[in-house]
Parts: sequence; structure tokens; C-alpha cells
Amino acid sequence: MGATSVTGVSGPGSASAYGAGNKGSEHMALGVHRLIGPRVVGCGDVDLDASGFGLVVFPALPGGPGLYCPFLSTDNATAPYWGNFTVTSFNVTGGDDAHVCWQIVKKGLWGSLENDGPASVIANT
Repeated sequence: MGATSVTGVSGPGSASAYGAGNKGSEHMALGVHRLIGPRVVGCGDVDLDASGFGLVVFPALPGGPGLYCPFLSTDNATAPYWGNFTVTSFNVTGGDDAHVCWQIVKKGLWGSLENDGPASVIANT
């Protein structure tokens, strides 16, 4: 495969043939509203205190806590675990003074009959 150029060079090794006639549309939009499958809706990190406790607070999740799963990872040998998951927060327990990364994933597949679909539709039903 040859090198590509953005300097106006055309011919073998250039990218001129790849974009020919592809101008897109003024009506195009990018977003995850049509993404198939589970999706991450929030992520971050929390430092646990000397007793191994931390609290993660985030903006309210539409549709209720049953539509989401929190996931945790840490740099500590003691595996962290979550508890008291609500639409605005959850507790993290793990090793003393551990640094824990978290993410919240929306469950389900788009279009199935179980706890999924656009959040705006779920919140209004």
C-alpha cells in the first residue's frame, strides 16, 4: 500500500480516488442514538478513603437504575465492588486508599423487547 498525501498530489499512492464524489449531505448528523447494543453513558474515577469507601455521583439517568450496570476496575489487589446503585449515585467499596475507575453501561439491544430503547421514550412511558 502506498503513502497518501494531503498536499494535492494525485496518482499512485495518493488518496485522491477514495474521496471522489463523496461530499456527504447537509442533512447528515453524527450521534449514538442509533447505536446497536449496550453503550457507555458515563465514566470516571474515584479515590477511596482510608477505610476503602467512595461515593460516585453523576447526573440523573433516565429510565431508572434497572436499565444500567456499573463496572469497576482498580490499581489495588483488593477487587472493588459497588452498592446502592441509584439514578444519581452509587457506593464503591474496595482496598484502602485505592484508585478506582468506573463506567456505567446501558443494558440491552436497541429494538429488543427488554429494558432498552431511546432514553427519552423510556422516561416518558
